Amino acid sequence: MIRITIHTQGVSITAPKDRAIRAQINRSLQRFDNYVRAVSVHIKDINGPRGGQDMSVVMRVQLRGMLELAASARRSNLLAATSSATNRAKRQVKRAIRRQQSFDRMDAGRNAIFRQLRSGTASPD
Repeated sequence: MIRITIHTQGVSITAPKDRAIRAQINRSLQRFDNYVRAVSVHIKDINGPRGGQDMSVVMRVQLRGMLELAASARRSNLLAATSSATNRAKRQVKRAIRRQQSFDRMDAGRNAIFRQLRSGTASPD
């Protein structure tokens, strides 16, 4: 299970909304459970009682042994903003993992070539 912390500024979240946000994040990122260390969600009401697109959600995803990613969204509805930020975070996590796996494959190929060169079974071009 992914460790999720939620921070709020200028808005209070009810227990059902808190559970809904956590469930949404867990559903979106559960397939990356081996890679994701923690998720920090920062929720802010920008305009206060004036209304408009004033719910800002910034989600920081910490990956194991890699970097920290950030995704943000701004909507009039808290759950819509959270959904949008979660989808963006999911795409970023997927892209970061794919990039890391690509580098790992390149390193493995490079190491195999160096081993062959050292043993004399391959000729340099």
